[in-house]
Amino acid sequence: MIPRRYTTHFFYSLWFIIFALMVAVRVGPWIFPGHPNAEPVTPAYA
Repeated sequence: MIPRRYTTHFFYSLWFIIFALMVAVRVGPWIFPGHPNAEPVTPAYA
């Protein structure tokens, strides 16, 4: 069991990782034009 003082930090870090992945999926095609995620809508958002 995770101590209560670490739960807030854990959830904040988990939310930040998910947010970073979403931003990477959105911005990836602009940085890498030949990337497989070049479609405007990725399967994750379908």
